[in-house]
Amino acid sequence: MDYEKVFTKYVTDYEIKENELNCLCPFHEEDTPSFYANLETGLYHCFGCGAKGNAITFISKIEGINNKEAWQKLQDLMYVIYTLEDYASEKNLPIEYLKELGLKNGKNNVVIPYYDTDKKTIAIRFRNHPFNPQRFSWKKDSKTIPYGLWKIPEFTGDYIIIVEGESDAQTLWHYGIQAIGIPRSN
Repeated sequence: MDYEKVFTKYVTDYEIKENELNCLCPFHEEDTPSFYANLETGLYHCFGCGAKGNAITFISKIEGINNKEAWQKLQDLMYVIYTLEDYASEKNLPIEYLKELGLKNGKNNVVIPYYDTDKKTIAIRFRNHPFNPQRFSWKKDSKTIPYGLWKIPEFTGDYIIIVEGESDAQTLWHYGIQAIGIPRSN
């Protein structure tokens, strides 16, 4: 993970050498740069005032907010927005088709509803940008169920293919193949 975007948003007159940022400390007055941030780990340390921590505590301290709020700001800074258009392009599926399945844009991710056999929403899964280490997350209180249960009444024949995840099921449905997706745990 590259933390350059985080630290350079809040400091000026910095220098970067070998993935380490050096600048005047934003937490105290000084004439000689004593603040260092590792741009791979997100850890920082000021040899002048002793301030140290990680990217979350840095944002928290510099903005005067709690760690939860700082975590959200870090998310906004670090992770690129992932849209339904991106997802459709990545999976080579028509965007209108995905919208018919209930997919839509979230704040910075794609929202994928999980319906039961009566098409009642049981769970919401979020698909984040491929660079996000947390590729998937669930809405609070979502119950994990197979993806595509509401499609079962439409199925004909005597088979259902079990696949991993939503996109595999969506792709097979697009080509008229009966499938149910089992979501990965992460």
